[in-house]
Amino acid sequence: AVLVKLLVENKELHTRTGRTVLSILLVQDLAIVPMLLIISLLNRAHVSLAEIALQGVGLLLVLLLVWWMISKRQISLPLPPAVRKDSELQLFAAMVLALGLATLTGLFNLSTALGAFLAGILVAKAKETSWVHTSLHPFYTVFVSLFFISIGMLIDIPFVMAHVREVSLLLAAVLLLNTIINSMVLESLGFRRKASLYGGALLAQVGEFSFILATVGVQSELIPPDMYQMLIAVIALSLLVSPIYISIVKRLMRQPSL
Repeated sequence: AVLVKLLVENKELHTRTGRTVLSILLVQDLAIVPMLLIISLLNRAHVSLAEIALQGVGLLLVLLLVWWMISKRQISLPLPPAVRKDSELQLFAAMVLALGLATLTGLFNLSTALGAFLAGILVAKAKETSWVHTSLHPFYTVFVSLFFISIGMLIDIPFVMAHVREVSLLLAAVLLLNTIINSMVLESLGFRRKASLYGGALLAQVGEFSFILATVGVQSELIPPDMYQMLIAVIALSLLVSPIYISIVKRLMRQPSL
């Protein structure tokens, strides 16, 4: 959401760099599905054989659902005619679908966030719920504002102040390494050096879905609380400083030596 808004404001969303960056972001968002599955499968301490089998069945169903959604250009949901004609009922159906899939994945001892994410993809691709996206679009700015507020609330200020050196070093390492790696990838795809550097800077921030991964990880007791606070601080700060970081990179790109 942060990067897309930045591309729209700079009128770069439909440029070659913007389209490529957006495609990479989409793949990153889809990658959360196997990542959440892996976290769910790693959380097997004190788990019985029956629970492992239940997770296996849930994993198979999730993979089948993902394959089915990817193979379809547009999905047709078996909704009654009354729902198809009523936009308010469509919104209600989308909410029921999201809560239902989240509950279903929870019953299989998988992450409920995974079910909600799959429901979002399903609603976006279903022609019966196309009105939902259109109706919620005016609230986009409100949702983005709430997102930034939630990021600020997630940061533990006393923890950051107590570990300011570690957080600063990790933040700098994340931004620089992501920029270098993504710039090299874009340059290998045929982009010029300046465009590759700019694209790398755009992709330097840590994705928003990392909050979900970190939360699921600490809930599964795979990540200790101190490491969780460190991850949250680095993820949140990378999102907050990314517009400043991108503007600095753009200024450096104006140098004749580049």
